[in-house]
Amino acid sequence: MDKRITSLHSLILVGMMLCVHLAAQAQFVHPGGVHTLEDLNRMKAKVLAKESPWIEGWNQMIKDSKAQNTYTARPSTSVSGASGVRQQAARDATAAYYNILRWYVTGDESYAKCAVRILNAWSSTVNGVVSGELFQLPIMMLVQSAELVRLYPGWAEADINRY
Repeated sequence: MDKRITSLHSLILVGMMLCVHLAAQAQFVHPGGVHTLEDLNRMKAKVLAKESPWIEGWNQMIKDSKAQNTYTARPSTSVSGASGVRQQAARDATAAYYNILRWYVTGDESYAKCAVRILNAWSSTVNGVVSGELFQLPIMMLVQSAELVRLYPGWAEADINRY
């Protein structure tokens, strides 16, 4: 019985080492968030072809006030501070996300510039580390949006680094 357990432990250890080795060999592919470049290209193709149900979802999104290139961020020095700040950060993150999607699909640079303004506003205002599970959610949304905004060549390297 002990030899079987030792063999099983050895097999598990070898399997784990193989997984670690394979993970170390994997290359990061940008964007690395919730969408791949293939996903974005498929979205774009379906929307431009006005295919259902993609076009209906698109039309619903572009009606949202957060999907407008005139959207203005309202950053705070800390996401985990005053009442409503976490919700505002989530709204701003959603606006950056919607705007960068609009740029990617339509090619209208005003939407990418809006997304950049939103992200730059937060990165130049926040001055503390976010803690607490609920407060990390909008940060995750901001990071996911930033990963897509990095596709836009107009986001300055200094701004990306600060972000």
